[in-house]
Amino acid sequence: MNIAAICDYLSNKLGFRIESGFHQYINQWADWYKGYHKPFHHYCEYNGKDTVELDRYSLKMAKKVCEDWANMLLNENTRICAEDPNADSFLKEVLDKNNFRVNANALIEKTFALGTGAFALRLEGYKISLDYITADCIIPINYRNGEITEVAFVSDVIHKGKHYTYIESHLTDEYGYYVINNEYLDSTMSPVFIDNKVVRKYETNSKTPWFVIIRPNITNNICFSSPMGISVYANAIDVLKGIDLAYDNLCTDFFLGGKMIMMNEAVIGREENGRRVAPQFSKRRLFMSVGDSIIDGAMYREYNPLLRVDENTAGINAQLNFLSSKCGLGERYYNFDKYDINTATQVMSENSTLFRTVKKHELVLERALINLCKVILEAGGFKDSEISVIFDDSIIEDTATLKAQDRNDVSMGIMQKYEYRMKYYGENEETARKKVTDTVENT
Repeated sequence: MNIAAICDYLSNKLGFRIESGFHQYINQWADWYKGYHKPFHHYCEYNGKDTVELDRYSLKMAKKVCEDWANMLLNENTRICAEDPNADSFLKEVLDKNNFRVNANALIEKTFALGTGAFALRLEGYKISLDYITADCIIPINYRNGEITEVAFVSDVIHKGKHYTYIESHLTDEYGYYVINNEYLDSTMSPVFIDNKVVRKYETNSKTPWFVIIRPNITNNICFSSPMGISVYANAIDVLKGIDLAYDNLCTDFFLGGKMIMMNEAVIGREENGRRVAPQFSKRRLFMSVGDSIIDGAMYREYNPLLRVDENTAGINAQLNFLSSKCGLGERYYNFDKYDINTATQVMSENSTLFRTVKKHELVLERALINLCKVILEAGGFKDSEISVIFDDSIIEDTATLKAQDRNDVSMGIMQKYEYRMKYYGENEETARKKVTDTVENT
């Protein structure tokens, strides 16, 4: 997908310049997310005779970091609720039909990798569908105070064996209402009509955008004026290189560290075509002929190179510690030798950086999820309803202790029972009050 050409097309169409330069960083972050950045992982060495091309081993830690952030921020225990019972039922139905928990978790992982992501709402007849869009497909058109107000989502499509570019632009009309334009471009960046089922222009009759942008809560220090976010490891690329260098050294030591016995031809009993050949064991090179040489006064010598496991492991651990610190996970989050599992209390007390950073990212994600739910309810014909997002903080908080404290507050009358249910069961106030009442009546 030629982002520069697409930006030129949109610039000519809209009458003002749309820049595409930031996508070069997104492409680099995507390489590290995949675990192979060719300028670093592919290299050449001269072996004294020829120049050979080699690839470095990689731990692919960039993806691991993003996986961990996604699992901490949005998992199976995250609850999203609307205050109105009917709206809540409708909202849960829409999210379930769109496999929201799985797809949203994947989007957050990719958002932390590439810096930006988006939820986009679409109507297919009377059905509401959600699209999950990654940074490489997002082109900001207008933005204010860092918030994207108009945007184009682009993607490659294949229709009857031919490649096309699909552009879905969300723009406002002169009255501030959002209009969604859908179009296809051929390889020459000329508009074509290939799918009659796609509405070319859809008026939402809403001043609320049918898209929600999400980013890691990290200041963009690469391009101050850009509304795009940056990867959670954007400032840790050198550390990722250090990790793969250390890991490559470990793997190389094992590869080169095989046991070998160097033997004088006189003690080699096997012959092929009139010459003595060193025997091999299990298809591995164990014996090597050294001709008629005498090795340190002996006919053979055993060679056992050092694998330097401890040194290599220490090097990897040092780099992993740098990575966890640079990516907001605090100290010692990753450890090559860590086999123990810390409790939530230990994590909270020993890694206050992680606790603070999780809460920091939750601020941005909570707002995005609330906005998304309000758009869904508006499209479904529901009036504005209070939305609550309850994150699963059991990894960074001792939830059992907090529950015990709140139960004590309930017994003392400081907290109401329905408030306890709302906090820990994700129920709206009406449902929580009803269940408390039903429990009392059935007692």
